[in-house]
Formats: sequence, C-alpha cells, structure tokens
Amino acid sequence: MTTVCYIDDSPADLEHYGDRLERHGVDVVRMSPPAPFSPDKLIECRADVFLIDWELSKAGVGKTPISYQGSTVAASIHENLPEHPVILFTRKSLTGAKYGTALGAARDTFDDILLKGEVEKAADRAARKLEDLGVGYRLLRRKRRRDWRSVAELLRARPAEADALQKAGPPLLGPAAAGPGAWQVKEIAAWIRQVLLGYPGILYDDLYAATVLGISLESFRHPRVARYFSRARYSGVFGGFENRWWKGRALEIAHGLLRVARSSGSIHSGFAPAYTRRFSVTLDPARCVECGKPTADSVCYVLKEPVHRIHSLPYYPDFRPAFMEEARVSFKVIRETDKVSDELFGASARGELKAIRGV
Repeated sequence: MTTVCYIDDSPADLEHYGDRLERHGVDVVRMSPPAPFSPDKLIECRADVFLIDWELSKAGVGKTPISYQGSTVAASIHENLPEHPVILFTRKSLTGAKYGTALGAARDTFDDILLKGEVEKAADRAARKLEDLGVGYRLLRRKRRRDWRSVAELLRARPAEADALQKAGPPLLGPAAAGPGAWQVKEIAAWIRQVLLGYPGILYDDLYAATVLGISLESFRHPRVARYFSRARYSGVFGGFENRWWKGRALEIAHGLLRVARSSGSIHSGFAPAYTRRFSVTLDPARCVECGKPTADSVCYVLKEPVHRIHSLPYYPDFRPAFMEEARVSFKVIRETDKVSDELFGASARGELKAIRGV
C-alpha cells in the first residue's frame, strides 16, 4: 500500500480528502503544517508521496502564525528526500489569474498537481494516480545500478525499443557521475512521465492507437480488441494509471492479422475488415472531427478527436523531441474556437489560417 503524507491547513479538508483517498486503498498520514517550520516531521513520516496544500496560512489562526506556503514545504522535501514525489494539492480557483504567477513559479518545485475537485469527483482515479506515483518512484529508488540498461529494464523495453527511447532525450549524466549514462530519480521520473508517456511516438494512448488502426476509440476499447492487443500494452514503471501501448508491438500484431487474412491493404484501411472477417466483430471506423467521414489518420491536439491530416495543420505547443509524433490541430478548432495561438503554427501554415477562418 502506498503511504501519502497529506499536509493541509484545514482540519476539515484533512479529514474529508484523507478519508476519500483511504476508501480507495491509499494509506494517508494527515499532518498540519509545522509551526515554526521544520523538516524533521516530514522526514519522519517516511511517506511514498507527499500531497501538499498551497495556502497554509489558516493553520496559524490562534496559534503560532504560518509564514510560508506549500512551495516552502515542497522545496524542503526535495532537499531532504530528493527521490520522493511532491504533489501540489489545491482547488481549481487557485490556479487562476490571481495566483497564476506564483503557481507558475512553483511548478518547478512540485512534481505534479492534483486538484481537490478531482478527488471529489473521482476519488478512485485520484487514488490510482497516487498509487502509481508511489510505486513508480519506489521502483526507481531501489535501482542500485543507474545506467541506461536499468532504465530499459524498468520500462520493460525490447532492444529495438530501447534504441528508439534513447532518441527521446533521456536525462542521462556523463561519465563524471555515478557511472557512464547514470541518472537521478527526479529527472528520469519526469522524463518517463512527461515525455515518454506524455507525447505519442514510441508509446500511444488509446486514442492514438485506435486512430493508427483506423478504428474508433470505442471499438479499440472493446474487450475483445483490448485483449487482442494485450501483448502491446505498456507495463513498465508509471504504467499503472492510464493505458499506454508500444507503437511497434501494436503494429506488429496488426500486421500479423493482415498476413493471416491475406490482406494486401495498409493497417489503417485493412485492419478493421480483417478483424471482422476473423472474429465476427464489427469495428467502427475513426471518423474525422472536421468532415465526419472515415477514415481519419491523425488526432486533433486540442479536441482529442480523430481528424484527417488534410483537414489539420501542424502545431508546436511544446518542446517534444522531434522523434515524437507532431501535434496537429483540426480546421474545426482554428475556425470555431480561440484555443490555439497563431504564433505556435509554423511560418508556412500561418498563411492558411485566414483562409480557414474565412477572413
């Protein structure tokens, strides 16, 4: 069981959210912020994960005043327990403009953010996320040999997959560190969670996997289809929270079906009919969010829906490695919303924006 040290200035919140998480299998140690501040109690807690409220000033009412925020506690934990995850636990209202600057600066201190509303709506999902973090960091801490081979083992990658992973920029240190290609827990954890699991390319989420196969998300999640691709499921570190699929393994399985079905078409156009002929299960096609027609071959970065590449433009919202899939946004988003920034399109695409918007 993962142990979470939950620090909050509100006794009511400590009990309420602590109880909700405990009902779903998380061991919660509740703690009021120490006054005056001292890291000793935090170290003694021996938690797998630290969950910290942002505003801690209420704890000082009628007692010794609290003159620090959650970021102070987080920084102390990282200094004294650098191989443990620290999660900001706050309300959505505190992520708005009033606190935006302070929270933006604090993102470098916290390893992730969990909103209290998420625990309110889906405590089971929040508990799974904390459990996955606790288990993942624990596995990383236990690795004595911290070279690239140990990373590949933690990810359960095949040799060819390990070669591809190195193109995604893992944060390995030079020979002057603990050994050639050595790594530190905080940095390698961030790379795995934010890059490898965050961007499609080597691993796919359900939507990308479905679209590559030319089928709808609902069809891909059909129990029989999910079982068919079980050998492609990512089961490495931090893989217990949300589904990820090895791209190469999924395509290998799909190619195998096409060979058995003696189909000469591409995976994108041929997988669904081949699967239906073999298993008598009809799979719906991936329909383009722009035109509604099959078979979409890309994913809209904003809408999280399938889209035809010809009905989308490349978009550059982040610093993902070039080896990963490029982000694309549908004409629908460009035309109907204000959710994209013109500056994040390539120079060649900016000229198309006015035409798409009909300006």
